[in-house]
Amino acid sequence: LDIITEGQIVSCYLESFTACQLNGVERGGLIRYFDTNTFLRHPIIKKYVKWTHPILDFDYFNAVLNSNKPVKAVIPGPYTIARFSKNEFYKSFDDLVLRLAEELNNEVKYFTRLKAPIIQIDEPAILRNKQDIELFSKAFTRLVDGVKNTKIALYTYFGDIEGIIEPLQDLPLDIIGVDFIYGKKNYKLLKGFKKELGLGVVDGRNTRLEDKADLITDIIKATEFVDPEKIYINPSCGLIYLPRKDAKLKLTNMVEATKRAIGLIDRAKLEFDTNGRI
Repeated sequence: LDIITEGQIVSCYLESFTACQLNGVERGGLIRYFDTNTFLRHPIIKKYVKWTHPILDFDYFNAVLNSNKPVKAVIPGPYTIARFSKNEFYKSFDDLVLRLAEELNNEVKYFTRLKAPIIQIDEPAILRNKQDIELFSKAFTRLVDGVKNTKIALYTYFGDIEGIIEPLQDLPLDIIGVDFIYGKKNYKLLKGFKKELGLGVVDGRNTRLEDKADLITDIIKATEFVDPEKIYINPSCGLIYLPRKDAKLKLTNMVEATKRAIGLIDRAKLEFDTNGRI
């Protein structure tokens, strides 16, 4: 692996963990996380939301101190947090989303001061509420306002980005992570893709090991539209749903397939350079 995350070892559901560390938010009962068989604590917005201290620094520091590879920070986005919260204070859902974005901007800036090479914002909820793309875009812009000298990544999963790909590419970000397991339409959307691509081709929700040949095919297919140097190969979502043994097997298989795909791409380039054809 070239880049890793801290793995959500302590704070397994970032939306709930992060929200409940903000002033004005209380922890409620369990609610289902999308259509998975897992649950998170229901954040309840009781009063004015306020960020007072770094929230996700412990896990990040632990990973950095124990890794010889770059570690990217992962922060849950304000829109998804709001979708999983019970609003008992703000006049509207929009007000809550924008307030969360303003406060979590402090968390994002904190990780820029730590010189995190990439700050990944997880926002799966927008895929199920595409009608809110204008609100989402406004909130995301506030979330990363003033951020410099680090790459910003927006990761989506559990669906496709059809219908919102252009607004997403207009956002102030460098990388868009896309789920190609539960969003099969996404392959058709790569033509004209303008950002770096997080290619989610390993199923993070199923223990079944991917066929290596299929992974190689998927990777090479993406390079028809996006420069290979601008593609990150990764699972479709976090690996929280998998036993550790299966997660490691999937990552090992993913790396082997990626190396093989790179070899085939380099070979094709050499053939083209030598003979003017592939």
